[in-house]
This record gives sequence, structure tokens and C-alpha cells, in this order.
Amino acid sequence: MKHLCLILLLLLLGPVSGDAYHIAGGELTTTWVSGNTYQVRLTLYRDCTNPNAAYFDPTIIIGAYARNGNVLLDTFHVDLSTVIPLSLSGPNCATPPSGCMEQGDYIRNISLPAQSGGVYLVWERCCRNSAVLNINQAALTPMVFLHDMADPALQNSSPQFTSAPLPYTCVNSLFRFPFTATDPDGDSLVFR
Repeated sequence: MKHLCLILLLLLLGPVSGDAYHIAGGELTTTWVSGNTYQVRLTLYRDCTNPNAAYFDPTIIIGAYARNGNVLLDTFHVDLSTVIPLSLSGPNCATPPSGCMEQGDYIRNISLPAQSGGVYLVWERCCRNSAVLNINQAALTPMVFLHDMADPALQNSSPQFTSAPLPYTCVNSLFRFPFTATDPDGDSLVFR
């Protein structure tokens, strides 16, 4: 009986020390499809250097809220669509000695009711990359993705960045990185 209790105790205490950090960034966008239907896309960037870091969730839940009153309109289960490795550094840079970054995309068509005050979509996940230095206890700090949109009846898509981020840049090696975005509706975008 003592052995059984000891085994149970070890099994219960074992998983407590696992790491769950990995999120390096991302973006949440919508593209109008037809009527009040939009393609929602959450693109996440994951630091896969640490073998103990969490993988992309197979399914996430995105909440849709009315801006007037912050009323929950609906929740949407969105499956992981693709995972691709990212380039670690810009041109003319030596490959970092160790590093791993991946992009995971969650994509689904959703229907949203007309809301004169607009809608916002939100998704939250713990935790950030522990290498982040400008946030206290980054490995314990969740990241929230918020997408603010006008009334879905206006049929307006959001701007989207044209390039994935670079996790590393090289000292004394100049290069250009496009921080540009495009808008499927042809809306004017201004960068500063």
C-alpha cells in the first residue's frame, strides 16, 4: 500500500514543473467573404527552441463581442491549419547557432450579426517567450490578441502584413525589412 501511495504522489507532482511558454507574437485578421461571413485568421509565431515549450494548440476558441456593451455574440472553434518554419535572420547574416521559430495559422469562415457599434474578436493564451526582457515574468504572462472591426454589415476586410517577422538581426549588418501591409478593400494605409 505504501508503494502505491508513493507512485500516486510522484505521478501527481511530476507534471507540475512543465513549461508552457512559447508565444513570440502574431496577428488576428479578418477578410470579408460574402454577406456577413468573414474569414478569420490568427497567425501565431512560436519559439520552438526549447523542447519543453508548448506546441501550437490543435484548436482555439475565438470570442466575438459587440462593442456596445461588451456582449458576447458567439464563440468559434478554429483548427490549426498549417505550421511552417520561419527564416531566423535577415540577408547577409550568419545563421544563429541555435534557434527555431515557427508560424502557425488558424483559419475559419465565421458569420457575424450586424452590429451598428462594431465587433471585436479576442483570443488569449499563456504564455510568452521567457527570453522577453521588457515584461516582468514573461514566461507567466499571457498574450491577448484583439481584433477591432466595424459593423460586419459594412463588409470591410482588415489590413494584413506582407512579411513574417525576423527573430534575429545581425550586428553591423544593414538590411531592409518591409513593415508594410496591404488592404484587400483598397483602403488607404499610412505608416510612420
